[in-house]
Amino acid sequence: MFNTSRLFKSILLLAILLVAFWIRIHGRDTVPEGHFTGVDAYIYYFQAQQIAEQGRLPVRDMHRWLPIGRDNRQLLSLYSYALAYSHKTVVRAFPNITLYDVAFYMPVFCFCVGLGGLCLFLAHTFGIISASFVGVLLATLPGAINRSTAGFGDRDAWCWMLGLLAVITYLIALQAETPRKRLVWTLASGFIVFLGGMSWEGFGVFLSVILVVEVWRFLTSRGRKQLRSLSVVADLLCSNALSGISGLSEWVWFCGTSFCLYDRAPYCASGYPNTPTSSPHLSGKIPTSCPHTRPRFDVDKCCGGNWLCFDATWDLCRNDRAFESKRRYAKRW
Repeated sequence: MFNTSRLFKSILLLAILLVAFWIRIHGRDTVPEGHFTGVDAYIYYFQAQQIAEQGRLPVRDMHRWLPIGRDNRQLLSLYSYALAYSHKTVVRAFPNITLYDVAFYMPVFCFCVGLGGLCLFLAHTFGIISASFVGVLLATLPGAINRSTAGFGDRDAWCWMLGLLAVITYLIALQAETPRKRLVWTLASGFIVFLGGMSWEGFGVFLSVILVVEVWRFLTSRGRKQLRSLSVVADLLCSNALSGISGLSEWVWFCGTSFCLYDRAPYCASGYPNTPTSSPHLSGKIPTSCPHTRPRFDVDKCCGGNWLCFDATWDLCRNDRAFESKRRYAKRW
């Protein structure tokens, strides 16, 4: 069935992209042939020429840092490779397109792709009004126009496009309903972040957006419970550290460490007459009465000489309030 609302939204977003494209190319006739409006554009164009001729960048660029040349292995030259291989792809359909033309219009193309992806995401998430407002604002923002006009030739628009796509795919992954879709969008976001990192040293600016979202999710959802659990653990660790070796050994016991388990022999309720004779270290430290008759785990020297006995259900045989509190926290953890 024909959807009029969807057609209207598509036309509106397309109009915004056309306006952004026209603003950035209307001054192309003022740039002389073979020239750029940016300084770094000549470097990327020259590197793209070398890649197109040799298949890759040479190890050293002998046009800079004479007499030893500039080591190209220390550069992030993905944008130059993108120019060269984009020209190889486009020239198959349009043989008259040159590498200079690709480098000349690449900033406009990258900006429009990034803006289109952002508008589509905002229209799907917040509605067409929010998407139109953001699209018009970015399309006409003077600072964005200067760095993405035809002839600028720098990698700013390329990195801006990769940064937007990385954040957008990450946010789509958070909204995915199935684990498979979430995994696919997350991998796509990670791959785009990799491309951005190979293009610009400061691409971490866009990655910080993802980190801020993750911190916010940690602090607002499950993070509260996790922080509460971490605070309990920190409280236990601090209290045990202040209580010395004895308290630390008790915490090691609750973490499941079994190096301090000596015997598992059954004891009776009065005086423990079944105490094994192979445990002389327990002499004088065994309590005279215990309400439990089930098998015990006996702890002696690793607990600082203060003998404590536990059963398999973490019951205490001594009336130690501080240790009882730690037992409850450890059991909850």
